[in-house]
Order: sequence, then C-alpha cells, then structure tokens
Amino acid sequence: MAVTHPDKETVVGKSIIIPCYSSNSNPVNWWYQPNEDTYITELGINGELVNGNSERFSLDTHTYDLTLLSARWNDSGLYTCAMDTAFGTRHITHLTVRGM
Repeated sequence: MAVTHPDKETVVGKSIIIPCYSSNSNPVNWWYQPNEDTYITELGINGELVNGNSERFSLDTHTYDLTLLSARWNDSGLYTCAMDTAFGTRHITHLTVRGM
C-alpha cells in the first residue's frame, strides 16, 4: 500500500527534512525518483545511507526522517520510505526545489 503525504518545497541551497511518517521505529529504506516515469535510486537501506549519499543527506537514527543538506534544482521528485518493500506501507512525499 502507498500513502502520499503533503508536498514539500524548498529553494536551492537550503536544507529540508523529508519525514518518513512511519509509526514503527524499525529501520527503513529510502528511494528517490525524479518523476513517476523514471528510474528509482536507492538512498538508504535498513536505516543506512548508501551509494555515497551521506555527503548530500543525513538520516535520523530514531525517526528515519531524511534530511537533504543542500538542495539542488534536480533534487525535485518523489521520495519514498518503507520498512519492507514487499509488504510494508510506502510513504511518498513529492519535493519541489525552486531557484533562489
């Protein structure tokens, strides 16, 4: 099941927290997708950032909220977190990054 949450917005160069909205304290996975018709990039697996993403993101170890440290215009897109990709609820937030 997928749950879509209110859109978030920031400007280039600013940080923003993207909440996971998970009521469970177990580690989650995070994905990024520029739009619904494009590839999916893994940002975090089991509560740990992967693929060099620790330079651009931080992950709260208690809530598993994702923080984008310095937004770029191409960070706009869909951010999804879930405990389990097969059976867990996916929480989706659309982020828009605007120029200064």
